[in-house]
Formats: sequence, C-alpha cells, structure tokens
Amino acid sequence: MLHLMPLSAWRAQSGAWIRPASLASEGFIHCTSDEATLTAVANRFYRDQPGDFVVLVIDPEAVSAEIRHEAAQPAPPPGVASDVLFPHVYGPIEISAVVSTMYARRNPDGEFVGFDARPRLNTFLLLPGAGSDSWYWHRVAPLLEAAGNSVVAPDLPVDDDSAGFPEYTDVAARAVADVSGRPLIIVGQSMGAFTAVMTAERVPTSMLVLVGAMIPAPGETGGAWWGNTGQEAAQKAYAVEEGRNPEAAFDPFELFLHDVPPDVVEASAEHVRNQSETPFTTAWMGPEWPSIPTKVIAARYDRLFPLPFMQKISRDRLGIEPEIIDSGHLSALAKPHDLAARLLSYASELDSPPR
Repeated sequence: MLHLMPLSAWRAQSGAWIRPASLASEGFIHCTSDEATLTAVANRFYRDQPGDFVVLVIDPEAVSAEIRHEAAQPAPPPGVASDVLFPHVYGPIEISAVVSTMYARRNPDGEFVGFDARPRLNTFLLLPGAGSDSWYWHRVAPLLEAAGNSVVAPDLPVDDDSAGFPEYTDVAARAVADVSGRPLIIVGQSMGAFTAVMTAERVPTSMLVLVGAMIPAPGETGGAWWGNTGQEAAQKAYAVEEGRNPEAAFDPFELFLHDVPPDVVEASAEHVRNQSETPFTTAWMGPEWPSIPTKVIAARYDRLFPLPFMQKISRDRLGIEPEIIDSGHLSALAKPHDLAARLLSYASELDSPPR
C-alpha cells in the first residue's frame, strides 16, 4: 500500500502516528496499491506543487485503522480505469507500519515519471552555451539521474534581445528555487560560465563545473572576453596545426559538430536558437570568484577554445589546472558518458570526509 506526501512533511513527522491533512478534512488517508496508479494520482493532484515527494510503502497488516477499498470520487485520474479501487485508511497510520520509502522522480515540467528506492543525491543545474537550449544536455542528464541525482536543465532566453546575463541568471536561479536539502552542482557550458558563476552568487551552491568555458574576469562583458583572452589567434593557430584553413568562413559543422554522431547532428538542427547580442554587452561584476569548489574541463579537440588556450585561461584566471576530455567543443553531445563520469566523480567528492 502506497501513500504519497511532500518530503518536507515526512521529515517534519514526529510521534508514532501519521496524520495527513486529508484525515481531518475527508475522514481518511488516501493510498494506492501500485506505482502506475500512484503516478497518475501524483500528476493529477501534485504536478503543479513544487518540491520533492516521498512515497511511504505501508504494510496494511500492520495498520490498526479500518482500510476500505473504494472507487475514486467523482472519477479516477486520467490513465486509471474506472473499476480501480483505492485503499482508504479511516484513521491514523502507525509509523511502524511504514516498511520502506521511495522518492519521486520528476522532469523539469514537474511531471512525475517514476519512483526510486533512494533519495536524490545531488542536484545538477545544467546551463547550455550560446544559441542552444536544454536539449544540449539530453545525452548527459539521464546518466546523472540513473546514478541517483536530480537534474535541472532550464532553457535560457538566448533569443530575447531584452535579456542579458542578469536575466539568464534570474531564470537559472528560479529553476532551482525549490531545491533544498541536497548539494547543488552548477555546470556551465561555454558561455554558460557567466550564468553559472552569477547563479552561484545567488543560490547556495556546493560546486561549480565549467566545461569548455568562457571563464570571465570581474567586470568583463561577454563581448570583451574574446579580445581580452586572445581567442581568435588561438583558434587560427589550432586550425593551422590541424591543416585547416584559418581564414575559412564560419562553418558550425567544422567548428562544433566534427566529432558528434551523425544522428545527433541531424537532431541538433531543431535546437539551434538565434543568439541575441545582448549578453555580449553585459558582465559578471565579481569582484572575485566565489569561494566555492570549482572544476574546469577542457576538450582536447576543441576547435573554438583549443586546449592550450583553455589551460592558460584556467590557470591565469582561476589558478586551476583543467581536466581534459577527448572531445570537441560540444562534449555533452560527443562524449556524454565521459562527461557524466567526470561530473559524478566530482559529486562524489562532496560526500567525502574533510581532509
């Protein structure tokens, strides 16, 4: 027998009896008999309620109150047959009757999509780079979730000319406003580094991870970054090293997608957005990098931010030696398993005892 409740309410539970609000308002406690029905109930009644939910797995034989199996009134939620009966408990439930718990898994829209036997370990906030949306992370996010983590991957207003980095940060901060009780790891891809550090200044953050990133200096705009870092010369030098024409016209396939699987390249066309120029006129003001553990990942075959360039920027600006992944600029699309493994390794450090 299964009962769904907010995780915060379960953690606040005290005493020997469970008394949800429905016991006083309706005279009984709502339960279901299987996960499929519970998922339908959760999406009908709680999809718009933010936060984490827990499922109490209850042994009906250990419940002293009367249990009646009754039809839903006025009708069952969508996806549940009309002849399904729900176990209603007409009295408080003994804490001792709870034999185990499960934890609800939800997608970014709040939809309940399943239940896990253990709670989410960490929350990863995944921020895409310029001209992209949350789809960029679609090959990495399931790997992080499969390891017991929550993933939040918002779409930033990249095609909105009224939005710069402060507005991107507003979106990112709102996306994790209801995350509590779990370490938050913010991952910024490319230009997403600006939003990552600015979000870390706004919400409690356990770790920052910058991937193929535009690591900003205090007061530096997105537009000034390119000239300040010498990116153009580094890009051309690497093109010469690889035998490519350094003066060739911009080609996204050559620059970004050269090591991405063909089927992913084809699908990516639906997720290219017109990047507004506004962020290039806005800045991270600093005045200094937050005192948060920070990791930098550089891509060995990155044609936009070549490896020696990224190593220098990371050392000069953060004093960090970047780790290297064998991919081009879009590592989440080209090498999702390798990138996810790095992220999970970093997350495990948060669980380690202080040295």
